[in-house]
Amino acid sequence: MKRGLCIVVLAGVAACASQSAYSGGAASTTAPSASEQGAAERSDLSPEQVRIVQRSLADRGFAVDLTGTFDDRTQTALLDFQRARGFPATGQLDASTMEALDIDPGDVAPVRDVDPDSDEE
Repeated sequence: MKRGLCIVVLAGVAACASQSAYSGGAASTTAPSASEQGAAERSDLSPEQVRIVQRSLADRGFAVDLTGTFDDRTQTALLDFQRARGFPATGQLDASTMEALDIDPGDVAPVRDVDPDSDEE
């Protein structure tokens, strides 16, 4: 009886584990993109937005020049900051990094280009 109960319990655990690993569709082997994770893409940042990031890094003691260009030195400073805070060192400006840098996500959100000939405001 005890052995039978163990087998039933192990089968249930195995079923639960396989069910949680199955997403209900094809398994995805790629990680979500930075934008899917709520991260600001560095290529989408304007020079002023990059300066906001650089200023925040510099205020926290990370060596970076306020150039407005997301250069190698800025990337290194961001990675160093993430490591110092115990975050995954991705070099992406994700939500947790922005919060730790005290950056309002709206301040580094991509600016939508508006066609001057359109009726949109």
